[in-house]
Amino acid sequence: MKQYIPRTASARELQTCYRKLLNEVKATHEPIFIMSNNKKEAVLLDLDTYQMLCESHAKIEKEELLEAIREYEKDKAEGKLIKLDSLDDLIG
Repeated sequence: MKQYIPRTASARELQTCYRKLLNEVKATHEPIFIMSNNKKEAVLLDLDTYQMLCESHAKIEKEELLEAIREYEKDKAEGKLIKLDSLDDLIG
């Protein structure tokens, strides 16, 4: 199995070779991790990849919300819900 080794660039390289790095991520659709003092500080992505990640995140959030609503409806139908007059009733 081929192991993926992410592309890295230093913060200085980003400053001096911005256009080259940007063209690379646009062409490959692969992220470039920006390093500062040998630590990952940021990620350079092309716009299409970023938008795809945002859409995937929104879809997952929607699915989780719908699952929470289904669980609430099921608990309500089974009479598992209790009425709280305040948050203290839940904590105390």
